[in-house]
Amino acid sequence: MKKKINIEVDISEKKYFVSKYNENTLAPELKDYLLNEIVGYDVNTKINILIDAKFDLTEDEKEHYKKLIIKEFRENNDEIQYEIEQSNLKKLTLSLIGVLFIIASYFFNHIMGDILEEILMIFGWVALWEVAYAIFFTDASRRRKIKRNNQIIHADIKYKDK
Repeated sequence: MKKKINIEVDISEKKYFVSKYNENTLAPELKDYLLNEIVGYDVNTKINILIDAKFDLTEDEKEHYKKLIIKEFRENNDEIQYEIEQSNLKKLTLSLIGVLFIIASYFFNHIMGDILEEILMIFGWVALWEVAYAIFFTDASRRRKIKRNNQIIHADIKYKDK
């Protein structure tokens, strides 16, 4: 059986659930707290969120706050997905540019000499290395953020009984 992470959230007032600027947005401090509590655990570990509200909540309010938590982390995933799509376009463009520079260095060797060939070759390889760096490091970081967000999206969110 997989281990579960239990996150306890103590809320003293309703205003700590939501942003001070918008009632339909999760409080940034709560979002940061939830993400901070799962740091160091495996991204595949299930999460239980136990909310201890120090005030009375109706069933509708409880459901509304659950939906706010899920909505916030889904929106984060949507934003990261958009970044991934934009990054993929940039990587494709940079790969093509890199390959074109390397091919051009081969053809310009006979026309312009060794110096231009070397400059084009270096530019081509730098472009390709930039793509490799993005694939190995930036993309991995984004995938990890999506998995963290999904942990909270799929968490079992419950309220403590008074």
